[in-house]
Amino acid sequence: MAAVKAGRSPVASVPSPRSARIEAERGLLGAALLAPDVLDELGLAVSPGTWYRPPHEATWTRLVALRALHPTLAAGWYEVAMLAAWDWPDVDGCAYVAGLARDCPSAEAAPYYLRSMRRLALTADCRTAAAGVVEAIDRGDAIDDVIASHRDAMRGLLARGVS
Repeated sequence: MAAVKAGRSPVASVPSPRSARIEAERGLLGAALLAPDVLDELGLAVSPGTWYRPPHEATWTRLVALRALHPTLAAGWYEVAMLAAWDWPDVDGCAYVAGLARDCPSAEAAPYYLRSMRRLALTADCRTAAAGVVEAIDRGDAIDDVIASHRDAMRGLLARGVS
């Protein structure tokens, strides 16, 4: 094992779940800008609960709709369309959109980014559900009631799984 430099935690290099979700979303959007065929392949496979940042979800939805209306539109026009519909006031649209395609290694990475998004969304939902169970137990709710009230939610999360 490599030595850790004084004053630096080895955990500092591990991305937070939040930053990992944002990176995966940016990667999927970037892949769609590089090759709009990604929108055909994965357009409907991305469910609303998968997105962490609402502007990313809105952008994806716009790109999928644009692809459905104009399937032969050249890749560069998708960036123009994103900028035309940009409604994220605290972020410079030109720099952000340019960075999406630049930071994505290739369009072939799109399925990887989608799997990452799903896995990270599921992890966040499981943490939220577990926190609800702990909160109920801390309140003094009867264990049987806690299990009964959370059973269906937990089964749903487990059934979602990520392939």
